[in-house]
Amino acid sequence: MLSANLATLFAALTFATFTLWCPITMQVYVAELVIILTAFVMVVIGRRPENHFLGGLSLIAALCVAQLICGATSVPLETGKGVIYWITLCGISYIATLSGSQDAVLNWLATLGSLIAGLALAQFFTSSGKIFWMWPGPEPYAVGPFLSRNNLASFSLLMMPIIIWKASAAVGTPAWVWWLAAVLSFASIAATGSRAGSALAVCELLVLGTRANRRSLLVSVPLLAVAIFGWELLAAKAFGPAPFPYRLEMAGSAFAMFLAAPLMGFGAGSFPLVYPGFASFDSGHFVNHAHNDYLEFAAGGGLLFLAVFAALAVYLSIKCMPIRWAIGVPAVLLHALVDYPLQRLGIMGWVIFVGALAVAADKRMASPAGFEPALPP
Repeated sequence: MLSANLATLFAALTFATFTLWCPITMQVYVAELVIILTAFVMVVIGRRPENHFLGGLSLIAALCVAQLICGATSVPLETGKGVIYWITLCGISYIATLSGSQDAVLNWLATLGSLIAGLALAQFFTSSGKIFWMWPGPEPYAVGPFLSRNNLASFSLLMMPIIIWKASAAVGTPAWVWWLAAVLSFASIAATGSRAGSALAVCELLVLGTRANRRSLLVSVPLLAVAIFGWELLAAKAFGPAPFPYRLEMAGSAFAMFLAAPLMGFGAGSFPLVYPGFASFDSGHFVNHAHNDYLEFAAGGGLLFLAVFAALAVYLSIKCMPIRWAIGVPAVLLHALVDYPLQRLGIMGWVIFVGALAVAADKRMASPAGFEPALPP
């Protein structure tokens, strides 16, 4: 069973994920408010975790506040939203670090990842581009609650190692159910055409394969996914005449923004409104993100913001890589080099959640009792 605090956090993040497609943003503020209030109550009752991870997130939130105080933002309203966003991530880290029920949390995460992967595939093949089979979306294909197939890929990259961990250490639920869920998770990345996501998913399986004896089952995951759900769209995108249209141009424009204000940036959250002044091309589409979160952080927050987040990403990767179910965190952080999963609470929130669980697991594994259950041979 999840504690009340964890259940509230899980529900708020699930709500944020399932409403990612909404054109309005009020639902994000609702999720943020619930998470912040939950963390505040925990602070009031005196629970204090030792968490360097939380300190890094707090410093980023403080840098956003400094932009507002110093007037170093071109769009104060968006930077104010950025302050709330990073405080919310602090709250997620705080609540998750105090978790003492790892097995229950991982079971819920694996279940959620499986359901969303299955839902995304069902919509991709049957909805004719309609979100939840009802509302027309901006893309030719609908993939669950995500407007972007790459955002779906980031979510599945995070959840697939947890699902495979559950399959390898299945208790209660038959192992074949989790292995089928792993096939769905991989297929939700490959069949929908995410190139970088597919490459990172294969890397995850290779890493997991070095740590378990069930390599034949791991090999069967991508083979079954491709055999059942296909990879035609992935091949067309990977080997087409322009495999990465406009990505280099957007990255160049974001870097030009950073060079124009290297110290404090143009303000957190300001990228889509400031970008047109630095655009080197016009595709006819609204460019809401740089498709490289690190460059976007540099353009919006400046060098110190980027340095703090990069240090945090390295710290998280070091903590997560030894833990089988947590290797999706560094995978998503790498995926952020070519996409924008870190700008969405419904994705970034889960990254922080799993990362905080891994930080807590790392500390508990250092104790004589240990923490991470051993995988069966």
